[in-house]
Amino acid sequence: RERYGEQWGNEARSKSSRTLLNDVYKKMRQVGLLRGPDGAGNVLILPTAARYSANYEKAGQEQKPAGRSKAKSLTLRLPGLDESA
Repeated sequence: RERYGEQWGNEARSKSSRTLLNDVYKKMRQVGLLRGPDGAGNVLILPTAARYSANYEKAGQEQKPAGRSKAKSLTLRLPGLDESA
């Protein structure tokens, strides 16, 4: 929050950390990246989640490829993640 909070929408800024985490869990379940919690309260983050990343770009900054891969970057819009709705 301290580092990137100014780039967050009003809804995310007004929520507690626990509520934000639960929202992330919900979205990850919806797209098949997370299972659980089980009876012991454990969650399983599936290996497919490692294929995704997020970053904040500064205005005028050239985007650098992340990781070792030379594959082209692909941006996807996941259903239900649009805060304007």
